Amino acid sequence: MEQLDNRKTCALQRIQELYRLGDNQYLEAAELVEKESTIKARSKSPTPEQVDRYGNFRNDMGLVNVGFYKVTKDLSLQKESNTFHLGKKLIGRDDLSKYIKDSIFSPMTREPEKDERLLSERELSRIEKWKQMCTIHFESGNQLHSFRVTRKLIQRTMKGIPDCWRSIAWWSFLMDKCPDSDLVNHYYELCDKICEYDVQIDLDVPRTAATHFMFRKRYNGGQRLLFRVLHSVALYLPQVGYVQGMASIAATLLIYYPEEIAFIMMVNMLQRRGMGDLFSCGFEVLLKAFDDLKNELQYLPSGKHLSNIGAEPSAFATRWYLTIFHQCVPFHTQLRIWDLLFLLGGNEGQTIRLLQASSLAIIRGMWDTLMDADFEIVMQALSGIIPIQNDDAYLARIQHYWQKMPSEIALKK
Repeated sequence: MEQLDNRKTCALQRIQELYRLGDNQYLEAAELVEKESTIKARSKSPTPEQVDRYGNFRNDMGLVNVGFYKVTKDLSLQKESNTFHLGKKLIGRDDLSKYIKDSIFSPMTREPEKDERLLSERELSRIEKWKQMCTIHFESGNQLHSFRVTRKLIQRTMKGIPDCWRSIAWWSFLMDKCPDSDLVNHYYELCDKICEYDVQIDLDVPRTAATHFMFRKRYNGGQRLLFRVLHSVALYLPQVGYVQGMASIAATLLIYYPEEIAFIMMVNMLQRRGMGDLFSCGFEVLLKAFDDLKNELQYLPSGKHLSNIGAEPSAFATRWYLTIFHQCVPFHTQLRIWDLLFLLGGNEGQTIRLLQASSLAIIRGMWDTLMDADFEIVMQALSGIIPIQNDDAYLARIQHYWQKMPSEIALKK
């Protein structure tokens, strides 16, 4: 028994050594483990044409099957009134509600280059508006950006945060204070400790966010940072430990933040946004969320069809919930969901409600693809990267279900 423990300790120490090496050392050490794939990854340098604005390789995004999904307007969804109440706040929604009948798979135009140009123009016009909403103040000698939660802020977040403001806005929505220096120091202390989850983390790291240029090199760059963050989170929150979907959350944060800030963000997402309960032992909260989603789907024609053919939410929505839609929808769509999560997901109940609304919006948006499909086709449609092209139409549906779930709408009829 003692010999087995010693072997396990040696294996964990070896994994830590591989992720701790400098850039010039890692190739020699990794050669015995994964020589061919490491050298292949190192030799490939992406060109600007191969990588999109977020750093993902265009050809690796799995969106080649767009023609599989039908593009039909959903005339059964009605445009809502111009405002609704979110708690005590009156929120305007006329900007997004005009897209609610559009297909989530319909591009803005039939020309991809023109679509990108239009999106860039819209984002440039919003950058100045976000600058005007931002308040800068100093805390302990550090500059801090804050946003006052108003009707205008929620409305503009629904329309998408400009990417250059995204890291600032997410931090403000979740933390709104300077990073805790003690927690930063504790993070680096945790990096040097041994964690029982390191073997599983090491297996998951190379297959997480593999489409992004940061995470292409084994034991190096983004993969090293991803391992360190997951390793430290598992030690800092032993009641949560490590579950596979956590790697996707950490990878998304590392695209926007340094490793120690990504660690702090992830810890607070797990503790203050209720995500930790989804990963808890036994997955009781997650299974309860699936039961609630199944109940809500009974009020949608496409949801009833899923139930009739035996397509349970646990079969297709587990990745959606545990990764917060990472590599389940295009990256630009995932970011729009995360914008809302940081602003509106104040606790476990609100986070799950947002995940429910996002799931219902997908299934409602795919009604014409799902209605006549058998189990195999349904699972094929829901299990890969769903190639949403019209984020505004998708967000209009999320907004619709965030305000009133289908069961709540049925009660008022």
